[in-house]
Amino acid sequence: ETPHLCAGGASAVAVVATRQEWDHQEASGLPEHILELSQEFAAQSGLSTTDFSIEDMIAPTAMAKEECPVVRMRDRYQLRVVSRADMRTVLAQYRVHPDEVILDAAFMSDLEGLPDPTSVIAIGSAIQGGEDRSARGGLTLLRVTALASKTASSMAAEKGENALDEDEPDAEGGGPGDIDKSGCSVLVHLDKRGPVSTIHPWRKLLMISIGFRIFVYRWNAKKETLDGMAMLDTMGPSITSLCTVKNYILAGDAIRGLQFARLKHNKQQHTNSISYLAKTHYSQTLPVVAVATSVRDANLGLIALDAHGNIHVSSFSPHFDPIRGTGGDVLLHGRPFFMGTISASIVPSPLDTGALLMPLSDGTMGRLFAVNPSDFTVLSRLFTHLVTMLPSPGSLHAGVQREPVAYRQSQALPDEPTPVVDGEVCRKFLFLNRWIQAEIAQQIGVEDLDELCRAVAMWTKVTDR
Repeated sequence: ETPHLCAGGASAVAVVATRQEWDHQEASGLPEHILELSQEFAAQSGLSTTDFSIEDMIAPTAMAKEECPVVRMRDRYQLRVVSRADMRTVLAQYRVHPDEVILDAAFMSDLEGLPDPTSVIAIGSAIQGGEDRSARGGLTLLRVTALASKTASSMAAEKGENALDEDEPDAEGGGPGDIDKSGCSVLVHLDKRGPVSTIHPWRKLLMISIGFRIFVYRWNAKKETLDGMAMLDTMGPSITSLCTVKNYILAGDAIRGLQFARLKHNKQQHTNSISYLAKTHYSQTLPVVAVATSVRDANLGLIALDAHGNIHVSSFSPHFDPIRGTGGDVLLHGRPFFMGTISASIVPSPLDTGALLMPLSDGTMGRLFAVNPSDFTVLSRLFTHLVTMLPSPGSLHAGVQREPVAYRQSQALPDEPTPVVDGEVCRKFLFLNRWIQAEIAQQIGVEDLDELCRAVAMWTKVTDR
């Protein structure tokens, strides 16, 4: 199980994995002795073992037996940093405490004031408190020794040697099976009152979320710790994902959809604040699991993935529209687009500028990118004609597969067009007969068939990079 994966620099990838261990411990809360009914005491007292309150009456003189050990299976999470060269050489490992779960991790490549920030990883965790105690969290900064020394890291990757010594215990003691950290050191650890669900490095700052609150930190080189500089209380119960573009913050909530804010810096007063801009309409319930932004031709698109496999594209307008009831402090939402599968992450593509990658639950990879308005209009008309006229396998209409599962009634207005077009369906246009292509081009108002084919091939190309 891999809850989170992140990359940093050119030499390593951080993978948060789980390692299942058997801890032979006594179950907490068990009584020190197991009571057994004394037949001899009951006979002397004239009591019967079938009496309703017999246990309460003979408990003070009951016989004691030895303690019974209970085998408990406990999961302990571990963070491992592996080399990007072969994805097998372990550079560092850090195991958290029992009942602690790693929720998010990220490389702090641009944290200001931190020496050699490319070797530092920020970890957000949650500590389970049980039934009678609330869950808490922690924020930890780790320095990877192999990444701090670039020469040693490259030599170890070339030789294929493990940068760890499994037989050597750490500074806290313990054998090879009890190593809690190796190949790394803890720079700072901060205990939090709630689980740290999201970690997002932002320029020279660090941004985290705890419940419905967003915190922004900066590194204090003198005290060697993190200092808080701004905070925002959002409208939802729990933040699940964060994204930034310039000085704007996009947060996804587990119930209340999107929250859009902006970070301001007052140079005269030397203060920082986060101002609230807009949110999803209060009447809509939208369980967001991942967020991202897309910029094209000075237009900002706010993208969200929900827990049911839908893509939501929104926009922000400072002017309120009284007819639609949107704008101002309410985000403009388009029709949701159902992918047919679920994705819990969306990240920028390192190769295609402006493209977004989505690992899907069916084992495939999805790609989402912005298209200029003129080409999008043509592709949208083409998609509509292909859905209505092409035969579908198994007598299943292609449009049925694109209806949102969780939101049959669209959250947008009835006349609102969908902002997402299925490139897989549009690509089928290239494999039709020439005379069918000409007929479709005439119906959608395109005179140059060759130009239409080139546009479809460019926007729906399949790459294995």
